[in-house]
Amino acid sequence: MNNTIYQLYSTRPYSRVGGRPQRCEPEVSRPGALYSVTSESFRLALWGLFLWFVSFGQAKEMNNKFFIHLALLFALFNGKQTQAQVTILNSNASAFNITPQSLCEVNLMNSGPDIQIALQASLTDASNAIVLTSKTAPFTIKKGMNPFTSIRFGLSSTEFGSSNVATYAKTFHTLPTGKYQYCVSIVSSVALIEAEQYCQEIDAENSDYMFLISPSDKDTINMPNPLLSWGDGEPFSNTPGNESFRMVLVELTPGQGAEAGITTNVPVFIKTNLTTYQVQYPYDAEQLVKGKHYGWQVQKMIGNVIIDKTEAWEFILATDKPIIENKYAIMKKKLDAGFYIADNDKIFFRFDERYSGGSMTSTIYDQNRNIIKPKSTNVDQQKTKTTSTADMGTKDLGYNRFEINLDAYTVTTGFYTLEVKDQKGEVYLLKFYVQ
Repeated sequence: MNNTIYQLYSTRPYSRVGGRPQRCEPEVSRPGALYSVTSESFRLALWGLFLWFVSFGQAKEMNNKFFIHLALLFALFNGKQTQAQVTILNSNASAFNITPQSLCEVNLMNSGPDIQIALQASLTDASNAIVLTSKTAPFTIKKGMNPFTSIRFGLSSTEFGSSNVATYAKTFHTLPTGKYQYCVSIVSSVALIEAEQYCQEIDAENSDYMFLISPSDKDTINMPNPLLSWGDGEPFSNTPGNESFRMVLVELTPGQGAEAGITTNVPVFIKTNLTTYQVQYPYDAEQLVKGKHYGWQVQKMIGNVIIDKTEAWEFILATDKPIIENKYAIMKKKLDAGFYIADNDKIFFRFDERYSGGSMTSTIYDQNRNIIKPKSTNVDQQKTKTTSTADMGTKDLGYNRFEINLDAYTVTTGFYTLEVKDQKGEVYLLKFYVQ
């Protein structure tokens, strides 16, 4: 017999499925981790062998190394069965909350001191195809009960499968009708922490109701090329090319409902053979008109036959709101650091008369104090008085708006000062800049 000490590894033949023990395939144990053998017959055999050597005095004549090895094996397998330090009690995963984060939300029991672990979760469908896998970054759990609400962890990796079911789960974070297998296991770099796995069967029962998502019904949108999205309680059939979506969009007449418009109007846009749950209105399609109402609906098709459809919704493309310009500058008794920028060589200013109407004088000074005598036009008087009267620089009681056109004068780029003097000789100033 050679002088090698044989290490025995735990196979973890059982795991819990939905809280019940279930037979699992043996896991490959990590090298270097010694675990006790649970076989009662093997321990009794070691007992018998050891007592035979001792009682017949054979131990002294035996090879010392072999005897020592036998004693070590006896001590190892006669001890109590090794138990996992960290145990997964249950999980928060459900058919209506499928995210990489939720798959790793489990309640943990730690029977030993604080320890750092990681979790690895997987979700497969009835055909054993991957729906979602995720793995956490290492995190520390305390001794005792660790509910998932108190555990803070980040994700180190996430991967959705390529099937329609996986695409649906990624989009809506729920599972379509069917049976799924969910497993989460503990990953640890500590050799004395036994691999722990929790498995659970998820039975999803969803409605096959189709529904529109965005734009919402009777919404007013500003985008001329909106993203139209919808959902379906059932993903496509597993038969390739068996099912697809068709999206129909029509212009509605005044007072017409979306359902009636979809039924009778000629589509502005129609898209067939869709295998996703959203479509961007194309830039090369017929342009949507601002202020118009549009109806849309999504239909599930097998060939040319409609097997299901959503409600019909409508949206309105918003019209442009007129920009209200605050272009009239307010005259001040004293100049400050602010200045007004002349728009197309025109100055628009406001003069509030607190006493009575009458005339006023306007003077423009350049940076060298050269004088320009402009002609001020009262914008408000143009609507009620003759042009000649309005151009005389007269003002009414209250709010007055004036315009000075600089095209008639020789002005260059730079700063200027407008001075306005009323009948009482009070002076009001405005600093402006000509581009």
